[in-house]
Amino acid sequence: MGEVYICGPAGGGLTAGFMDLKILYDSGAPVTHQSAFLITAVDSTAGSSGSRVDAGSFKGYVVFYALNYEGKRLAAKVGNDWVIVESIPAAVNNLYRHVEFTGIGYEVQVRIFIDRELETTIPLLTK
Repeated sequence: MGEVYICGPAGGGLTAGFMDLKILYDSGAPVTHQSAFLITAVDSTAGSSGSRVDAGSFKGYVVFYALNYEGKRLAAKVGNDWVIVESIPAAVNNLYRHVEFTGIGYEVQVRIFIDRELETTIPLLTK
């Protein structure tokens, strides 16, 4: 199984707009899907450290990410399933990403909790 990386603009950071999806397979060349998902506008008032959580969908996957929450507990309920990360690991530009396969055409609610407190609920139709 390959790894999935979400590639943002050069120099890092989380900005609004369409982003590319680059998939690296163990036995082949990388495949890039141009403008595979959309990051909505970033709220500059979110958290004193610019902390932010968000989610999106592409190719049957739901991706959620947390900016500036290193070391915090992340729990996300994707539809009826839970994903728990006891301690968000260090990541490039402090942007942690997690990808879960759901399938295409499902309406799901993604609820993202940081340290057991609800940060946001995002309704998605998986694409």
